[in-house]
Amino acid sequence: EPKPSMILAAKRADMLVLVGADLEIGWLPVLIKSARNRKISTGSKGYLNASTAVDLIGKPQGIIDRSMGDIHPQGNPHYLLDPMNGLSVAQLLSKRLSEIDPSGTEIYQKNFESFRQKLLKKIDEWQSKMVGARQTTIMQYHVSWNYLAKAFGFSIIGQVEDKPGMPPSPSRLKAVIESTKEKNVKLLLMTTYQNQKYSQLLSEKTGIRVLRLPMSVGGVKGVKSYFDLFDYLVKSISDAK
Repeated sequence: EPKPSMILAAKRADMLVLVGADLEIGWLPVLIKSARNRKISTGSKGYLNASTAVDLIGKPQGIIDRSMGDIHPQGNPHYLLDPMNGLSVAQLLSKRLSEIDPSGTEIYQKNFESFRQKLLKKIDEWQSKMVGARQTTIMQYHVSWNYLAKAFGFSIIGQVEDKPGMPPSPSRLKAVIESTKEKNVKLLLMTTYQNQKYSQLLSEKTGIRVLRLPMSVGGVKGVKSYFDLFDYLVKSISDAK
């Protein structure tokens, strides 16, 4: 639920950036309504849905209902785990900031170009370090890492959850254990906030190595920037290959 401090921040904001592809649908509309700030109301220049800058993957097909688990109709919301998507979002931010504050256009464009050059250089570095990981058989707990896999060319053979956001059933766990052994899966990726109960069981039964990784800046100590995030992810995965 929106905290008073969040509502106060929204009251003072000139711009609101959505980065969750409707992941925030359960609480953000309430916050916007409570803030009563026309600058960030839906449809205003100060309201920016960052997902419009990228091609979302994993869009569900057919009829969608809650029995299917935590389904995201717009597509997989973790798109910032592809650094090229981060570049597209940064460009969109720079453009929108210039529209809101034309006097700062030169600064926004200069800062974007600086970010672009640094990110492209770092992407080359990260790609080089991830070469070995492309030969590693990897599983994920939740469909959290598909963009990262797509960006760096490694394969994810499946996930522990049967339905997104719902704990795996005993039969599902049994099937995952059998599949892990059969396919000689070496690595399980999960986020720092997901329940470790099932990953520990899998590790005990199969010997699979579990990596608990941050999804975003601030997810673990020391990850204070977008560059820090990928430095951490790339090192963790490449070292574990």
